[in-house]
Amino acid sequence: MTVGIPGSDFITIEKSRLTPLELWAFTTDEPLVKSIEFDEEHRVYKAVLRDGRHVEFSLELFAELKDATGEQLHDVVAVNMGSVLQWSELDVHYYVSGLLMDMQVGKG
Repeated sequence: MTVGIPGSDFITIEKSRLTPLELWAFTTDEPLVKSIEFDEEHRVYKAVLRDGRHVEFSLELFAELKDATGEQLHDVVAVNMGSVLQWSELDVHYYVSGLLMDMQVGKG
């Protein structure tokens, strides 16, 4: 199988060497986060998706983070091949696809 990620070279991968989650990540249309960081000045999370899009998530989208410290807000990682944002210390998880849908209906 040959796959390409925007901004990178095409690579050939043997399907048998991929875990089911890795295979899903290469073939899904679901939005996957490549990188994310918290912009304290503007109170937004800035993410780069694997398809090359740049997205900003308002802190208002994250009800469970309203009482979080600055350090806790910066402690975010993308897990499950980029489909979920996780704040380990707070035990908070958000699906990226759900956040994007909330933005489209005007919640953030």
